[in-house]
Amino acid sequence: MVTKRQIWQRWRSLSIHKQIVWTRRILPLAIFVLVTAVQLSLHLLDPSHDVPWIHLGIELFVYALVGPLVTWCVLLWIEDQFAEKERVERRLHEQERRLLEIRDEVSAQIGSDLHDSLGPSLYAIALKADVCRKLIHSQPCLVEQELDVMKNALQQSIREVRRAVYALRPIELERLGLYETLRKLITDFEEVDQVHMHLAISGEERRLPPDTEVGLFHIVQESLHNVRRHSKARNVWISLDVGPQVLCLTIRDDGLGFDPVSTPEGVGLRHMHERTASANGNFSVRAAPGEGTEIRVCMPVPKEHHP
Repeated sequence: MVTKRQIWQRWRSLSIHKQIVWTRRILPLAIFVLVTAVQLSLHLLDPSHDVPWIHLGIELFVYALVGPLVTWCVLLWIEDQFAEKERVERRLHEQERRLLEIRDEVSAQIGSDLHDSLGPSLYAIALKADVCRKLIHSQPCLVEQELDVMKNALQQSIREVRRAVYALRPIELERLGLYETLRKLITDFEEVDQVHMHLAISGEERRLPPDTEVGLFHIVQESLHNVRRHSKARNVWISLDVGPQVLCLTIRDDGLGFDPVSTPEGVGLRHMHERTASANGNFSVRAAPGEGTEIRVCMPVPKEHHP
């Protein structure tokens, strides 16, 4: 037999949402039964309580029906509010989980890129250093040539390290803000990859929330990474329009393009899509073979950062 203590323990073990659900199911019915029983007892059991049947019917309608109905509606509204709160919390937890996965995937990708590019380059520099040590007395002219090769390799390695640091967390973003950091990123990309970059920023160049600035920066960075590895573009156009409530970022290139229908979404596009979704924004891709690729991101600006 279930005791009152066990019932109470089971009740306390339920979530607040579940408690409201059961309260909505039980309380209006209990009010209806209790009020009906009281009114009928007053009318039938107390001979001195002379109330006409019409009056009794009105009282039963008002107290035994309207009261429970109002209680049921109020509890249903509270239940919907708690359900919406739980949905928002689940969505936030899911976004946090996906951002952590993105961070891990980006770190793994950076590690793989450094292993494939920086490792062999440093190993080659070490071999060149051994060659220079052996030839420094016998063939000094050849040593000078080898040193030039080592210098170029070291400069390339430095660029790879800087690129990896930028991929993790751009230092300039906190110090200079999004716009100057984008200008610096584009200048470096144009210098290293020999691609003509075109940047247009419209609207008010004001500081945005840190998460928004980081997300936009990584979207641009991921797009340029795709241009470097897949697009073979000669020109890249980047447009950022910062409005009072919405900002839009467009990245377009004149590269090889691809067929979005037959080509599965790669890791880079998925990361950009998920970063946009985490900011409650819209992400779209327009591409065609031989006609380049256009990426468009629109996201709201939080109210506390409205001008």
